[in-house]
Amino acid sequence: MLKGGIILLQKLNDELLINTYLKARKLEINPSFISLLTNEINKRFRSDVI
Repeated sequence: MLKGGIILLQKLNDELLINTYLKARKLEINPSFISLLTNEINKRFRSDVI
């Protein structure tokens, strides 16, 4: 299941990924999910953006 979630994150465009991250933080969604989002953002931008 985790691998499938990672694949879905890779298909999100950058704007949707960032918006999803911001909304997840605002709603205090599961920290593991936020971590997945953070990792994907950092991977795309090759730095610690968040």
